[in-house]
Amino acid sequence: MRQQCGGNGSKIVTAIVLCVLALVWMISSKNSIPIYSDGLIQNKIGKSIQKNKIQNDPGNKAIMRNNEMGKDNGGIHKIPNDETVIARANNPKQGFHNHKPLPAEAGPNTDQELNGEKLSAVDLLAVRSSKEYVEKEMEKLNREKVAADDPRLVTMIRNHFIKPPSDQPYNLHDTNKLDTSLGQAAFVDNRLGFQENGFFVESGAHDGEYLSNTLFLERTRHWTGVLIEPLPRPFKALQEKHRKAYTINACLSIHPYPSMEYLTAEPVLGRIVHKSKVSQRFNKMGEVLVQCFPLHSILLALNQSHVDFLSLDVEGVEKQVLDAIPWNKVDIRMLAVEFDKWPGGKDALCKYMKSKNYECSVTLQAQAAADVIFRKTFTDMANKFFFNKRFCILVFFIVCIIAVWIKLTGNNFSPYFEHEHELSYQFNLKNIKKNISTYLKIDNNSENFKEYEINFEAEMEELNKEQVAADDPRLVKLIKNYFIVAPSDLPYDLDDMDTLDTSKGQAAFVDNRFAFKENGFFIESGAYDGEYLSNTLFLERSRHWTGVLIEPLPDVFQTLQKKNRKAYTVNACLSLHKYPSKEYITTTPVLAKVLKTNFTHKNAVKVQCLPLYSIMLALNRTNVDFVSLDIEGAEESVLDTLPWDKVNIEMFCIEYDKWNGGEIVLRNYMESKGYEHLMSMSAYRARDIIFRKKNQKT
Repeated sequence: MRQQCGGNGSKIVTAIVLCVLALVWMISSKNSIPIYSDGLIQNKIGKSIQKNKIQNDPGNKAIMRNNEMGKDNGGIHKIPNDETVIARANNPKQGFHNHKPLPAEAGPNTDQELNGEKLSAVDLLAVRSSKEYVEKEMEKLNREKVAADDPRLVTMIRNHFIKPPSDQPYNLHDTNKLDTSLGQAAFVDNRLGFQENGFFVESGAHDGEYLSNTLFLERTRHWTGVLIEPLPRPFKALQEKHRKAYTINACLSIHPYPSMEYLTAEPVLGRIVHKSKVSQRFNKMGEVLVQCFPLHSILLALNQSHVDFLSLDVEGVEKQVLDAIPWNKVDIRMLAVEFDKWPGGKDALCKYMKSKNYECSVTLQAQAAADVIFRKTFTDMANKFFFNKRFCILVFFIVCIIAVWIKLTGNNFSPYFEHEHELSYQFNLKNIKKNISTYLKIDNNSENFKEYEINFEAEMEELNKEQVAADDPRLVKLIKNYFIVAPSDLPYDLDDMDTLDTSKGQAAFVDNRFAFKENGFFIESGAYDGEYLSNTLFLERSRHWTGVLIEPLPDVFQTLQKKNRKAYTVNACLSLHKYPSKEYITTTPVLAKVLKTNFTHKNAVKVQCLPLYSIMLALNRTNVDFVSLDIEGAEESVLDTLPWDKVNIEMFCIEYDKWNGGEIVLRNYMESKGYEHLMSMSAYRARDIIFRKKNQKT
């Protein structure tokens, strides 16, 4: 076998070199498909948009770049101060205005006729800029119900409705509050890999600050986009904020053509109403007649058919607006769509978006926010990529090379599959032994060590039998000396060093609500391996938090320790009582749960359980910023063990789908403990509610 490989080595090397050259040829080709920084593939529509960027602006070279983690220990998340934001806003080369400016309508160089009357170029431009001319032309286009891509409509929007981004400093009500959304912006930012220089569309922009889902992206990630607000008074307030995005005083049409529609003039809640329902006294009742444009028309007017994030809050007409979008002509990566007024509710909305090749990423439900955030499925993007001609040629070429290589090497792969490994969950005292040797400085193989081991086990059994109180000094001392493992001082050893946030968005939301606080303290129960779906890893790596990670399964705990997290770790489960006990738990990874004490099963293991309050006392930490509680149905029992008058926990993230009675009962329970509901989220393996202690400024 080795001789065959050696004899044909030069041929194999040649084949590999040809394969690499083919790959380089494909990537460097003008017809190839660019790839986003987070690995998602951009389709041909997005490619054409990149060609439309300003070629003279050096800032465009930084489009969709991701900062490297190693530059400044999480520098990608460093928040610029307002002076930095203003400087960037006033200097287009720093990334705020990388998108192509709106081309002015080409005016005639010679005299032309308008309605049979000869006018000079200057006079013609003046007439075309007049309010009467615009109203007359729009009335004509509305009456004709012209298509969304009609050049006359696109030109009219471009020249008479869209206003350019402001080059003045921000004039915000609260300049210190970077994110004014209710969690949507933080989640989108996280899911797009903290992308820089993206493009957004926000419909229902209001004043551009209050509950804005895009202001955070604009100020901290240097995005731009278009803000759509139909009501005149909020639009005026929007203009005064000096957002670094295009603005348009219009509503999104519920048809694939322009139209005039009546809207209620309620701040934030303005909505389209049917003509038959319009009050005859609409000036007194607050209904106004406004111009509406298809979203596609606005995007064409901006020379922008690729959108990174669309925020759609149009009070009940979301479906009609989405129906008017030609999905084969636009590329929208993520959408936030309000679901509480969607016909049929959230499930019907998710089914609709699935038909458009979007998957539900998360459901956010909070005061004044009931949104589902969708992301374009990989299948949809992959299809566009795989049907690319050059890609198909390359795949065929690679397959041929592999076939030749198999022929030359004899097609013997058995050496690569000789070893198989299995994990077994068997309770052991390896970590406790490590703690004993660390704290008492005793050799693991010495007689003294064995004596301490025996004494430890006997003492723990005695405390379990006595059912001692959570604050019993003997129990607290035992936990401190034999259960808690100190934070690692070694470099991280993660499976994916590039993904800073491995949660489903919980960490980003908490980070936002804590105003990007540094050096906080967390508790994460159900920590698993410390990386997969961790709600605290981001806070630890990017905000320099520490805390304690609690994982009951011994083998999983060993994996957790190998990650070298900068937090304390405890190999135990949280007790369902106000005293320590031993319980059986299932060994299902991620989904391990406590069983009845008299239950035995081959897929269950008996572990030591400790009251949460005891662990907090052992750490000398009764003030905690954030507790993540994911213990598969035992959340209520664990919370019942807490002496609420002796601990101060600012924020909780609690799984609700296994809570007895569901979400509403959990919310009532936490309300009785003095906590307010911030957000409910629903995603794959994430059915959580985030609570904050009342009267806490976060």
